[in-house]
Amino acid sequence: ECISLLKKAIKIDNKNSKAMLELGIIYSHLGQVKKGISLLKDSLEIDTLNPEAKFNLAQMQIYNKDLKEGWSNFQSRWLYHNFKSPPFKSSKKQTTNLDEFENVLIWPEQGIGDQIMYGSIFSEISKISKKVIVKFDKRLIKIFERKHKNINFIDNDTDINEEQYDVHLPLGDLGYLFRRDIKSFNKVNFPYIDVNEKICSKVKSTFHSQNKIITGISWTSKNEEMGLDKSVKLIDLMPILKLDNLTLLDLEYNENENDKSDLFKVSGVKIHRLKDLDYFNDILGVSSIINSCDIIITCSNVNAHISGALGKKTFLLLPIGKGRLLNWSSKKNHSLWYPSIKIFQQTIPGDWSDPIIKIKKEILKCQNY
Repeated sequence: ECISLLKKAIKIDNKNSKAMLELGIIYSHLGQVKKGISLLKDSLEIDTLNPEAKFNLAQMQIYNKDLKEGWSNFQSRWLYHNFKSPPFKSSKKQTTNLDEFENVLIWPEQGIGDQIMYGSIFSEISKISKKVIVKFDKRLIKIFERKHKNINFIDNDTDINEEQYDVHLPLGDLGYLFRRDIKSFNKVNFPYIDVNEKICSKVKSTFHSQNKIITGISWTSKNEEMGLDKSVKLIDLMPILKLDNLTLLDLEYNENENDKSDLFKVSGVKIHRLKDLDYFNDILGVSSIINSCDIIITCSNVNAHISGALGKKTFLLLPIGKGRLLNWSSKKNHSLWYPSIKIFQQTIPGDWSDPIIKIKKEILKCQNY
């Protein structure tokens, strides 16, 4: 009905840029990205400076692998009222070009999943700039600092003296600088984050069982705006979880004991969890558990980024519309950012049955099953 009304509004007034914008976003949420892009471009021809239209267009374009134009439009995010990250305040220049003689400060934006994703570019920027400082969510420092010893990582809550850097830029601008074409994604050396070998050994010794596949699973996203669109009900994963040759490890931030208890009552399926680990704060610990698994099954959340950064075999459950995000642009159903992640997208918005059945078939083909 909304689509019909918006089309009528545009027919009455073919300069109605707001109606074109809303219609484009709706089509994108229905998985019709190309149609959404076309409508947003039409909207911007009329209202050229609308940051909402530019930001949404950027998301669609990057997802659709129109990278050069998409990253350029992504610069509009700071003017869009729904973009939650505050800009960094400094008297120093915010740069759009890097120089080998400059000391550079990179500051965070968005959530820790995005910070992990853009972290795949750290090795490249450290080869160009004289000195690189990265302000980061403190939970991520331990998984990055040993892999990137020539970068100075500091807690995002720590103040920094402006004398320590010449220029600064937001983390998301690394995409604009380093990922303008598909070939540029081939420069990453995986894994680019670290693990704790003691925890890895503990997981393997505790849960190893002959002829069984250690499978890490997570099914919820805590994203405030679109977490429900990205999340899967645990019971809906039953076609996968009831497979005999899986040892299931819980990767959820929260224990979700009610979900697991209900699942066990219905099916007898047991999902294991390390009891002495803080899954929310100890990202190095979570990274170590993921690294110890044979495969990972997850929705679009932080665990997907951790698993991808480690280069682990991962099956990603992805919505077709809202909640899809630019992160999961793909090439032959594999993530551009994380080639070890195979993407299984809904064919119908809100319906997970098709990707779940496809993942089940993939698991049945896994070695040793």
